[in-house]
Amino acid sequence: MFDLESTAHRLANRLLTNVPFDAVQRAKVEYALALLLGVATELVLTVAVSALLGTALETLIIMLSALSLRLFTGGAHCSSFRRCSVFTVVCFIGLSFPVKATVTNCEFKDLMWVSLLLVILALPFIWKPQRLTLFVWTICASLPIWGMLSDTETAWRILTLPVAAGLVLQSFMLSALGQKVVMRSDKIMQRIGI
Repeated sequence: MFDLESTAHRLANRLLTNVPFDAVQRAKVEYALALLLGVATELVLTVAVSALLGTALETLIIMLSALSLRLFTGGAHCSSFRRCSVFTVVCFIGLSFPVKATVTNCEFKDLMWVSLLLVILALPFIWKPQRLTLFVWTICASLPIWGMLSDTETAWRILTLPVAAGLVLQSFMLSALGQKVVMRSDKIMQRIGI
């Protein structure tokens, strides 16, 4: 992998060459660039690997769904970017296989009900007095409902369960058990040299 902080620092210096920012403002730009580079790198890496395994679309939708919620809720982190990347690849691609199998083999109405149930089960974990979190949840909850009311099934079939799965995965990462899973995974990866 590469050093996110030094890359973000170099980028910030180039971008802010003639900009009169103080040290605090420059640090904020560097932090934002490091976050953006990290998310973009993990997204590209995970989708590229999942493309080789035949689950790129499902993985991408799951990741974007989880990310849309994570922006407002935060969540557990591994202790290094490399371990975080490995954890991300394993979790999202691992989840994409049962999602793809369910989308492929499940009756449409059953798929919509399962998706709606998953979104509802995620609500207690993300329940915060933050409007944007509830806005994201509302959009995710409305997808299976719109799917049931729609005449076209293809787009809804592809979209609803992966969105619900991403929401549930991020909700799990917010729970105490999810945080323990991340921390234990991080320690195991440290022991094996990742």
